[in-house]
Amino acid sequence: MKEFKEIEAGLPIKTKKSKYNYYTICHGETLSHISKKFSIPIEQLKEDNQLKSNYLYAGQLIKINRKVLTETISLPSVLISNGFTNKNEISLTFDAGAGAEHTGEILNVLKKHRIQTTMFLTGKWVEQFPKLSRRIIEDGHEIANHSYSHPDFTKIPSDKMTEELQKTEECFEKLLGTKGIPLFRPPFGAWNKSVLETAGKNQFPYTVYWSIDTIDWKETSSDEIGERIMTKSTGNDIVLAHLNGKSTAKAMEVVIPKLLNKGLQIVKVSEMLKETR
Repeated sequence: MKEFKEIEAGLPIKTKKSKYNYYTICHGETLSHISKKFSIPIEQLKEDNQLKSNYLYAGQLIKINRKVLTETISLPSVLISNGFTNKNEISLTFDAGAGAEHTGEILNVLKKHRIQTTMFLTGKWVEQFPKLSRRIIEDGHEIANHSYSHPDFTKIPSDKMTEELQKTEECFEKLLGTKGIPLFRPPFGAWNKSVLETAGKNQFPYTVYWSIDTIDWKETSSDEIGERIMTKSTGNDIVLAHLNGKSTAKAMEVVIPKLLNKGLQIVKVSEMLKETR
């Protein structure tokens, strides 16, 4: 099995070189828009992306040939909901923005099974629970930006988004000694073109969504959480869970062995991105 080197927190994600970058289609964008934006003929875009029609949908990833990119073209952050490695991998990700009554239980389960994950933390949560935050890093998990105060980024201007992102990094660095991995998960999963552009300008190459939602924030039963993960997992999935989910620890205790028995390797999000581009 190929060994991956650990990505150092705060540094750009190094990916396998290819001739393409990715661009996320936003609401209302067409092939014509993309063609004009990057000065690439529509037919070339269709060929590069193996498109059989001109139809595009919001959230779709389009390959952009690196040769056409210039310093004047700034690529937005790329929205991802799955990994790129084409391997039997899955990432169990956890958001933290509310309380922490059940966080210790979840961390204990992950440590018991020697699972390391990606955790998206708000700055306020880290300030409120610095000891738990430090334990997350000590246990080998990677931390990423989930904003400072958890606002809906689609409802605030770009300068406020930047303030939220930078304040979180400052908080991480002050209390934890690291800015975290350069990944961003928008609060509520709310995104649009402005969110991706602002995240990109703030050096977050990827905005991380998910392909499986445990809805554990609704106090879903552990059985239902487990069923949602096991029935939907196919490989390269990114699972959304929460560090204060009431039944999350119990669900993970059962799900982790099942995922491993299914032949899936449980990895951090950064490990699912290393063979892109």
